[in-house]
Amino acid sequence: ESTDPEERKHAALALWNADFLALIPRYAHALQTSLVDVRVARHGHLTTASLDYVLRTDEGGLCVWAGEDPRTFDNAEPPFFAALPTPVQTFLRQVHAGYTTFDDETYGLATPANMTTLAARWGDPDTNEIIEWFEDLPFPGTQRLMFVTGVNDETALYFSPDLPAGQAITYY
Repeated sequence: ESTDPEERKHAALALWNADFLALIPRYAHALQTSLVDVRVARHGHLTTASLDYVLRTDEGGLCVWAGEDPRTFDNAEPPFFAALPTPVQTFLRQVHAGYTTFDDETYGLATPANMTTLAARWGDPDTNEIIEWFEDLPFPGTQRLMFVTGVNDETALYFSPDLPAGQAITYY
């Protein structure tokens, strides 16, 4: 409700859990140094209002992340949610149930509703294979890799309870 952008920024950032910010130090720094404003917004693709974080890019442009209302999490945990680091779980439950740029899954943390397995994203929930696997770890299977974020359909980050704690897989 404030008319002062500095006050809005301070109020919004006060919601963020410090242990989550510690996991993303470069972005946390950007929030402190490049955040221009935070506004309540209504987007047609979201069911509730969001907090939109406007940051200035290094080139001088603006980019926006929409932080979704944590009440939309609604205790509907995605598969393998417990495998996410605790600070990420807390952020999604208490701060923003999704924090992305424009589509509920890009450049941030996908909404829990979009955290599906790789097999489900491929439209074949029964498949459990992948063509190439270059990791030193055993392949967890497409049914045990859960989507966290991505860049359109080009690159995605997946986690699994079968991976060592704190590790995720980038899928191209």
